[in-house]
Amino acid sequence: MDRFVVSPASSPSAADPGSGADDAGAAASAAAAAAAAVQGCRVVVSFVESSGCRGGGHGVQRVPARLAFAVTLWRLAAPTTLIRDRIFWGMSETLICEIFNLTFEAIFERWGDLVNDLQVDAILPKIDSFCEAIAGHGSPLTRCWGFLGGTIRKIARPWRNQRINYTGWKRVHSLKYQAVDSPDGIIRQLWGPMLGRRHDVTLLGLSGLLETLTQSFNDAAGAPYYIYGDPAYQVSPWLMAPYKGLLSVAEVAFNRAISRVRVTVEWGFGRVVALWPFGDYVKKQQVALSACGIGKQ
Repeated sequence: MDRFVVSPASSPSAADPGSGADDAGAAASAAAAAAAAVQGCRVVVSFVESSGCRGGGHGVQRVPARLAFAVTLWRLAAPTTLIRDRIFWGMSETLICEIFNLTFEAIFERWGDLVNDLQVDAILPKIDSFCEAIAGHGSPLTRCWGFLGGTIRKIARPWRNQRINYTGWKRVHSLKYQAVDSPDGIIRQLWGPMLGRRHDVTLLGLSGLLETLTQSFNDAAGAPYYIYGDPAYQVSPWLMAPYKGLLSVAEVAFNRAISRVRVTVEWGFGRVVALWPFGDYVKKQQVALSACGIGKQ
């Protein structure tokens, strides 16, 4: 089997800011993006070194950190076959897979908590502006700061354990995720993957989201800030849901008004697969054979 190690890459030089304000802003954005990429490469280096893939030795191929990062982004953004990847990069399929898996794991080891855990410290300073933005777009809820939703991502039919990955609702084999989305378009928590047959309420309980909301999302007077979810969730002071059953005219109007705003959580799921189509390519989502999802579960 091919093995690889990541060799450190030098930091890129600062971009020319240009003469105009627009050029300066673009240069600053490019410099920030480059710095983030370099930091990601450094995390890859430390992860590979700690995993035992050290330099030298028989059968070990040295791969620059930038190349490892580029291969990972390539596979996420372009769901091609390994044969095409081999032709494009000039590496074996085994080496490409190992680069992708180790790089992806290294990134998650460093920043995975920003995805799995609700970003309380980042939300609370902006929570009043979030509530105002949602109410300003027609929501009848004045203290709602975000939206809760689940998504089912189809996978290739597993060669074993097919029943536990099958959801009778969509009638597909799948993995399920739960997300909390704020009005600024940022996914504040993404919990998963879980088996496709799991109910949304099960994901809510396992994620610990409601406990975090109960402890941290109250104002100085003790009044709760809440999020809004779909009808599958049980209503609490920190989690609102639409009216169910035989509805009055006012309740129908309430559900309709809030649903127009809640659609933003679905847009969040759409942005992820638009940027990284690998996650939406069903034939590549082979549980137990390829990297379909990564998380604490």
